[in-house]
Amino acid sequence: MRGEDGEVLGMDVLDWKDFCAAGAPVFGDREIAMTLGVFDGFHLGHQRLIQKVVSQPRTYPVLFTFRRSPAELLPHRAFLGSLATTGQKLEECAGFGMKAAVLIDFSMDFSKLTAKEFLDIILDRMRLSKLILGENHRLGYRGEAGAREVQVLLNRRGIEVDIIPTLYCRGLRISSTRIRQTILEGDLALAEEMLGRPYALDLGFLKEGGFFQGAERKSGGEGFIYAVPVRGFPQILPPPGEYPVLYESSGEFFPARLVLDNGYMQWEQVREIPGTKIFFCHSKNTGDGDVVNKRKKAEHYKGLRS
Repeated sequence: MRGEDGEVLGMDVLDWKDFCAAGAPVFGDREIAMTLGVFDGFHLGHQRLIQKVVSQPRTYPVLFTFRRSPAELLPHRAFLGSLATTGQKLEECAGFGMKAAVLIDFSMDFSKLTAKEFLDIILDRMRLSKLILGENHRLGYRGEAGAREVQVLLNRRGIEVDIIPTLYCRGLRISSTRIRQTILEGDLALAEEMLGRPYALDLGFLKEGGFFQGAERKSGGEGFIYAVPVRGFPQILPPPGEYPVLYESSGEFFPARLVLDNGYMQWEQVREIPGTKIFFCHSKNTGDGDVVNKRKKAEHYKGLRS
């Protein structure tokens, strides 16, 4: 990803303000299939929406999403934290075949747009052919329009809207809210089932020039120990304890143990090169389990996205 906007794994990334300021069709004469939403965590329900969008024949798939969750910025909403960084979300979407994303910086002004006003902005700047929504989607000021109301609005203008049913896991509705609560409760196995992959922490801030404030790195044992303060970390973390994990470094996966305690998370790497992600192996306070299979799962998932 180049800066905030640019290109992610071949996917064009645009800013909402630039999209609105465009004086010509943003994506040229292409027929557009799109979806929109927060897409925090990119769980199985999100994946089904994206797969539906990219499967539309003779269309260019586009995602409209937010840099930060609206719930994080609205004073009346309780926000527990994010499941993924913006970079993770865009990487996942690109891996599933999305060609472009428009990133919205949520604001009070944006929150006051009605569903019709928002859709008019979209339709004035691209040739929308089909919109894909989840059945629980809400659009517009104070969530005034549900998926069915949006369907009626766009059908009147000759645009198809497909509504995708909610997915369930163990009888529970799959949602970002549910997964956040599941991780906070320490049930990483259920979180993994709902996400369709191990829960992963983005360590992009460990790259040279972007070291997280308060983080420490030192030699110890057989490798290098990283200690990162929990306060201010951009993603949801499970309860204090010791967790078997895999960390990804330079495209390879290595088993490790991550300890959450005393306001820090700490793990040891065999390489000094900072990892890019940490994957939870979901078994808390137990042995490493079948680390080989966990590594294969992470590598297989990476392969699906490459």
